[in-house]
Amino acid sequence: MNQSAATQAWDLDAVERASDARQEPLWLRQQRQQAFQLYHETPPAYWDRNQLPFPWERLQWQAAQGQRSPASMQLRLISPEPTLLPPGVIVTDLVQAVRQHPDLVRRYLFASALSLGDERVTDSHTVALQACLWQNGLFVYVPARVKVELPLTVARGPGLGVPADPHAGKAGESVGGPTPKDGWVQAQLEHTLIVLGEGASLDFVQQDQEEASQPGAAALTPSGATGGHFLGQSWEVYLGAGAHLRAAFVQDLPTWLGANPEQARPVYALRTGRILLERDSQLELIEAEMGAAWARSQWTAELVGEGATAAAYGLFFGVGSQRLDLDLTLSNRAAHTKAEMAVRGVVAGRAQGIFHGLGYVHQAAPASSNNQQTAALVLNKNARADVVPGLKIDEDEVQAGHGAAVGQVDEEALFYLMSRGLSRTQATQLMVEGFLTAWWDRLPLPQVRAVLQELSLQKLGG
Repeated sequence: MNQSAATQAWDLDAVERASDARQEPLWLRQQRQQAFQLYHETPPAYWDRNQLPFPWERLQWQAAQGQRSPASMQLRLISPEPTLLPPGVIVTDLVQAVRQHPDLVRRYLFASALSLGDERVTDSHTVALQACLWQNGLFVYVPARVKVELPLTVARGPGLGVPADPHAGKAGESVGGPTPKDGWVQAQLEHTLIVLGEGASLDFVQQDQEEASQPGAAALTPSGATGGHFLGQSWEVYLGAGAHLRAAFVQDLPTWLGANPEQARPVYALRTGRILLERDSQLELIEAEMGAAWARSQWTAELVGEGATAAAYGLFFGVGSQRLDLDLTLSNRAAHTKAEMAVRGVVAGRAQGIFHGLGYVHQAAPASSNNQQTAALVLNKNARADVVPGLKIDEDEVQAGHGAAVGQVDEEALFYLMSRGLSRTQATQLMVEGFLTAWWDRLPLPQVRAVLQELSLQKLGG
């Protein structure tokens, strides 16, 4: 281990130095210490032990020296203008929120949906890592009975400005993958806390995408060589009684990042979200995984209040040598709750897409429903899609079901379209559009549908 790497190792002393540099309050320091202990006491999840491209000990954690993350990687409010938000609504950097709204943040931060030590949190190991090391993030608060009419849209700062994947050929075909596992990985960890009071409503859109407006920039590339770049994100969402949230999270980070092709390293994204729904609250969630060399997204919605409803719409779209892993769980924990899930996947090149879905109806949830429908389209023989739906039913008086299908593109249909003057790329785009149209039509946020349609065309070379 070289000296610079050693000074950035994240032990408890490093965590405390970061707290000192930020002048964090005692309660937050104690929470980070609790998370550090929980991380070491909690065994990693199966995917962590077998699929993570690097060991956690290899994280180069900038905040260990009290540094802020690069401005180009911080979440920023894109729209609407803050002056257009209703009175009482708070949208601010989480670091600032700790200083400006300490009592409010302390009530919910890793104490509501992602409560540390809560047995219902399925991946406590990763959650503890996020709670211990988060560097920045976002705090959104909507008071009781306040309705935010304009969609709240956040995105990265000036842009990542990265070169093309140096290991990719035409049409997304790749001759390489996210190797090395033994190099240091530069980390950016953030946490978003969203709280809706009783009867409040909000439309929220977060886009993690590459911006082309900063050519030559390398926001994440450190001075020394690394084995990759890691973006760890966690979301903690609390919906009070009768609240309504429509939320979309679109991940289209670059697969490789660097100042030039010779310095490019793979980008890894790990996203964990948990949503707590009180009585009669409503959730409509869109989760799209389209970028990064390796990405895993795990979302859980807990319907703990009677009459709560949740609808989740998932998408994974991989090309080249991407590996995209999407995990959705909808959990009925109270009577008369309703949950439904619709997921689509597309893979091309040598990409691998994996979906795990779980509908869980607990014993205390009579007269509830939980349904899921999943389908994936494989565009060539080297790509792979694995779809694993699941149901767990502990209550008799319920309605539940699931369906899953994985199919390859129809070569005869492609030939027919090409015989009518279309190129293979155009014919493939037409078939993918037909496959996704019914799913797109169900999305609750029209502006997100337009974004996903455009990104899909770009992924296929259009």
